[in-house]
Amino acid sequence: MEEITFVLIFVLQSLIVKSNAFLQYEVRVKENDEITLRCVEKRTGSRAIQWLKGSLILTTNNKVHKHNSHLLVDKPSPEEWNLLVSRITKSFTDVYTCRVKQGEILSNVTLIVETGPRIDVSVSTPEQTYFTEHSHAILKCKVSGEPPPKITWKRGTSETEIGITGESLRIPHIERYATDVYICYVNNTHGDVKRRMMVNVTFGPEVTVMNSTLHSSAGEEVFLVCRIQAYPLLDAYWTNNTNEIVKDSWKYTLHKEKEDNIPVTYLIMTIKPSISSINDTGIYTCFGVGENNLKNATVKLSIS
Repeated sequence: MEEITFVLIFVLQSLIVKSNAFLQYEVRVKENDEITLRCVEKRTGSRAIQWLKGSLILTTNNKVHKHNSHLLVDKPSPEEWNLLVSRITKSFTDVYTCRVKQGEILSNVTLIVETGPRIDVSVSTPEQTYFTEHSHAILKCKVSGEPPPKITWKRGTSETEIGITGESLRIPHIERYATDVYICYVNNTHGDVKRRMMVNVTFGPEVTVMNSTLHSSAGEEVFLVCRIQAYPLLDAYWTNNTNEIVKDSWKYTLHKEKEDNIPVTYLIMTIKPSISSINDTGIYTCFGVGENNLKNATVKLSIS
């Protein structure tokens, strides 16, 4: 005898297949919803009917053994032993079997609980993270949800898509210019969430000067400019021709400028006009101080 297949359409778009042996179908519901799982026993006699979740016995006839606050045996007719499941949580995802206690299966239902996307922050990359320049950087975004969420990676305050999907974003041989905020954007049919991760690329100081040799006349304003790249940059300073650290004073002016989005600092030292003299001739040194080292570059100033 050919197997007869019936397709029943529920509000929740359940797919049900009935065979000669038993009723078998899959149903999808959202968290906190309720659903009735169908079971029919048409034979006469006093046979005990059970519902199981996996291998766990939930009910025997009308008696509920587990999850009493969520389960109820519903009998709209003498031959029906439906299981009403209410206030559904994700933990209810499983295969439910209705059987005669002696072992004959009457129905087999796969219950899938749909949930909005979630990001597990305990195993995802922290919101502030650090990588050494030229290392292999990996950002992780561990997610869950049903249907399985889509993960899209974005970058910057404008959240520009960078063409990478999936739980991991890999940046091989990361450069300092990759320092930025990266966003793990997660969505499915029940909503979306996102996690921002600030990536900081660390590297030691690099110091260069605009002019390694300068000539000036006495009384003229003198500008000495150095460019320092480092992250983190702990300190930056000039020393004068007598090896003293230069500070703002009646003679000197110091000014710092930074470039947007990249770890570059310009340290500008000025000898004020009408003050410079031949006595200021000598070597001036610009220093950049990193976490583990110090770099410098010098300017040879000649005033006549």
